[in-house]
Amino acid sequence: MLPKANRLKQDRDFKVLLQAGRRLNSQGLTVRWVTTRQPVSRFAFVVANHVAKRAVVRNKLKRRLREIIRSFLPHLTGSYDILLAAKKPALDYTFQQLQQEVLSVLQRAKLWS
Repeated sequence: MLPKANRLKQDRDFKVLLQAGRRLNSQGLTVRWVTTRQPVSRFAFVVANHVAKRAVVRNKLKRRLREIIRSFLPHLTGSYDILLAAKKPALDYTFQQLQQEVLSVLQRAKLWS
């Protein structure tokens, strides 16, 4: 489970992220991020209804993303608010493929050290 300090929950933080944040797309993911003054990076995960109709499938994908980010926490640079949104192709990814996709997106966004 992702530590409580690394979870993005406040509505105002989401608004700032969506309005002022930068965005990068890949085949299976969209990442949005904004620099913050927080001591740690915080994350949010989104899998929309149009990606998967069944909540079980959406939640499984979010659990996978959370686990991947938890394992990547020591390697992230700076402090950011980051939103990872899954797209339809991510449903077909294995855990390792999803992990590679997240790593690729974080490196392209220069959030990975």
